[in-house]
Order: sequence, then C-alpha cells, then structure tokens
Amino acid sequence: MDTIQMDITRMGIIQMDIIRMGIIRMGIIQMDIIRMDTIQMGIIEVSKRVLCYQKDGGLGDFFLALPSMLAFQELHPMSVYCVPDPLFNFFKEINQLKNIVPLSDVDREISQSDIYDYTIDFANVMIIGDSEHPYLKRLEFESFNAGIGKHASDHYFEGLIKIEPELSKKDFSNFQKMPLFEYEVEEQFYKDRGVEPFNYFTLHAGAGFPLKVWEKRNFENTIELLLDKYPDYMCVVIEGPDDPILSFEERYNSRIVVAKEPLENVAKLFSGSLFHIDNDSGVHHLAGVLDIPTITIFGPTGPGTWKSLTDKNFILWGWNNCNKPCDYMSVRSCSDKVCLTSIKPDDVVKLVPKILELYL
Repeated sequence: MDTIQMDITRMGIIQMDIIRMGIIRMGIIQMDIIRMDTIQMGIIEVSKRVLCYQKDGGLGDFFLALPSMLAFQELHPMSVYCVPDPLFNFFKEINQLKNIVPLSDVDREISQSDIYDYTIDFANVMIIGDSEHPYLKRLEFESFNAGIGKHASDHYFEGLIKIEPELSKKDFSNFQKMPLFEYEVEEQFYKDRGVEPFNYFTLHAGAGFPLKVWEKRNFENTIELLLDKYPDYMCVVIEGPDDPILSFEERYNSRIVVAKEPLENVAKLFSGSLFHIDNDSGVHHLAGVLDIPTITIFGPTGPGTWKSLTDKNFILWGWNNCNKPCDYMSVRSCSDKVCLTSIKPDDVVKLVPKILELYL
C-alpha cells in the first residue's frame, strides 16, 4: 500500500501537494476522505487509481454498468471513467461520476499505464489488466442469457467483486435505486421547444443494433392512435442521426415535435415526459436511469438481462410466439422475428392507462 505522511488540518476535505503518490500524477489533488477509519497517526491509505471503460458495446451497455461504476467509485474515488462521447456532456452536467474523460481518449489513457493501478473493461466478459499482467486478462463470470437470465447490472457487480472483494460488503441494491440522476429543467427550455412539461409523451424509433428495431410503421401508427385517444397530449419524437424518419398525416403535425437534440437535452425532455416508448436502445436506458415510465418493445435481446434499470418499465416481448433458438448469429438470418412482429400498436396503447395511474 502506498502511504503519505502529512498533518491533518481538516477532517473532511484535504488538499495537499503531491510529491509522489505511487501512480498519481504530479500536481495538486483535492479529495474527500471516504473511509475515515483508515486515518491513523497522520497516515492515510491511498485510494487506488483505476481506469474504467467499456470499449465495445452501445450506450445501453454503459448505463447497465453504471451502478457498478458508482459502487466502485465509493471504494476508489480517484478512479477515472471513460464515458461514451455522446454522453460526455450529460455526465459532466450531473457530476455523478467525478473523474471522466471521453471514450475517444481511452487508448491514450491506456497508454499511460504508469499512472493507473490497473484497468477494467466493462465488457460482457470483464477484462482487467495491471502492471504485473502486461496483457489484459479476461475475468470470466456467468455468461449472459439472451432471454430471461440474470440482469446485466448484476453480472457487472459480481465481476467487480472478483476484482475487489471489499465491494461484497456494499448493498448493491442502493446503487440500483432509481432515479440515479434528477434534472432541474428551466421552464424556458420547454417553451423553446413548444411543449409544456407533463403534457406530452416521448418516443424513439431507433436502436444501435437494427435487428432489435420494431417496424417503422408500427411507431407511426402508435403515435396516431395515442394522439387520437388523448387529444390534449403532444408527442416528442427523439430522432438521432441514424434513426428511422417517421411520417404522419398532416392533421397531426401541430401536435408532434421532432427533437434532433444532443443526449443531455434528451434527458431534459424526459424530465417533463409523461412516459416514453422505445425499442431496446441506449435512449431507452437513458430514460430508465431517470426513472421515466417506459413502454419497451423487446425482440431478440430479452428483458430479463437487458431491460432498463427503472421498475416502471412496461415490457412488450413476443418471445413466447417463437420456438427457434436465438443468439447473435441466428438472429441475423431470422426471417420471422415474431418476437417483434407479434407486437402490435394496440398492445402499446393498452398499457398507457396503467402508466397514467402512476400520476393519480
């Protein structure tokens, strides 16, 4: 364990000049003393500095690993987290992960191995590496079930415990409580977009993996059915650069807003949304960590492992209509996809009254 001798002048936040603290860069560091029981006779146990990233995977995978990252941050507050570039401004604003860099800088960070105790890649099979293991070693744990297996967030935490057994003393459920983040949104934000908070619902029709996407016309029909049933509501369509472009009858135009916004603004739109409709996508997971009631249409990736973190997630999944084996390779050649095609717009509409009851 690296230690540093110093006089303690404040029992909360300590600022000190760094002469040499093992792997820490030269300079000034201000840090919260998380574990007060480690302070004895002027000697402080130095937190490990670990580089945490997820080099492969979509935005949703990052959100599913987030509770484990927050737990790890409590144990090692000086660790650094590589955040997917589209989410960087969002995490910078909410300031929950304290030390972040864009994921596009991950190779540069990895190359600076002298400043980190070790690295963790939050992949489906987690990978760690340190100075004693110049090649990354794979940390194996129970494989993911494509359908109804253990939730992904639990897999990540179990993998971390194998690296840091101290984490087993933490109640992981505290890091799975939603919302993980809350936004205070100024009224002008909504006015600039022509909507009023809690007078609209949001919808996103895309996903990073196209084979998970419900048919475009189904989303269009769903919006039209809901606007007919709820004449006082509007719809905000979240449209990313690679998402399907939806079209509607002209009579709906005044009640539909298409939001081509960065994700930090999408989060603000979610904060004023009654509910959200989506595929199994990264946007659906963003709604989840904000605890937004969500209707999610699942296909080849099942909700048991991949649903968002909110318990207000209303699931539609047609897996019981399929008797074929399903994995990453077979789904690419699947012509039926009854897991998706058996879900109809009416199925979505029927769930909305249950969501609106949450506001009573």
